[in-house]
Amino acid sequence: MNHLAVKVVALAAIVALGVVGVGASAWAADGAKGAWYQVYYFKFKFGEADDAMKIVSDHFLKVDQTIGRKAIPFTYESGEWDHVVYFPSVVTAGRFDTLPSEEKWFAALAEQEGGPDKAQAILQKFLDLVTNFKKDIARIVPAPWLP
Repeated sequence: MNHLAVKVVALAAIVALGVVGVGASAWAADGAKGAWYQVYYFKFKFGEADDAMKIVSDHFLKVDQTIGRKAIPFTYESGEWDHVVYFPSVVTAGRFDTLPSEEKWFAALAEQEGGPDKAQAILQKFLDLVTNFKKDIARIVPAPWLP
C-alpha cells in the first residue's frame, strides 16, 4: 500500500471510528488552558477541488449544522494545502476528540444519508479526491501581552 493510501485509510478510520487517543502526559502541565483544535489539512487531486468542496457543502456542512459543530474552514490560495479545517476539540481523560465527537458526526452523517454504508460511500467519494492529508493538534492560549 503506498504512502497516500495509508493516509487515506487512516483518515477514513479516524472519521468513521471517532476518537483519537492521546497520552495524558502530553497535556499534563496545562491541558485545560486555552482552546484546543484538531486541524485537518487537505490537498486535492489536480482539478478536483471544486468537486471535493461540493461534497463538503452538500453533505458535511449540513451534518456540522445538525449537531452544532463549529468548524472553522480555510481555503488556501497559496502554499501546499488547498483546504484546512479547524475543529474545536476537547481533552478529557487522556483522549482528544472534536466537539461534538467524530462518532456523533458520523452517526449524523449516516442518518442524513440513509445509513452507515451510504455515509461511508460519501466519505470515500470525498477521500478519492484527496491526494495528500495531514492532521495536527493546535490550541489558542491567552497571550501574556494581552490584557
